[in-house]
Amino acid sequence: MKIVFIAMLFFSFSALADGTGLSLKDLGFTEKEVKADRNFSTAQMEKRHTYLKLHQYFALATLASWGAAIATAKEGTSTGTHRALGYTTGALYATAASFAMLAPKPEQ
Repeated sequence: MKIVFIAMLFFSFSALADGTGLSLKDLGFTEKEVKADRNFSTAQMEKRHTYLKLHQYFALATLASWGAAIATAKEGTSTGTHRALGYTTGALYATAASFAMLAPKPEQ
């Protein structure tokens, strides 16, 4: 995972340096993958957009809850607050994942 992240940073900075910017081909997408699907209706696209936006918001809430759970952890003991934040983090993670999986996908 570190290698992918480092490669993305390298390509981002090199693309900015030469002024060309990143293209979808640089990110590994084929022409077929980025071609618009004419059968995917506007209503489906709006629903997908809504689901993926909700996925992002719940993912950020999960990150905040996870950070709070780590901040309330005490060495060798489990406080009620820490346990509650742990359960909340798990529930938020499941909710965020479900929005990503349930978003309508364009047919390939």
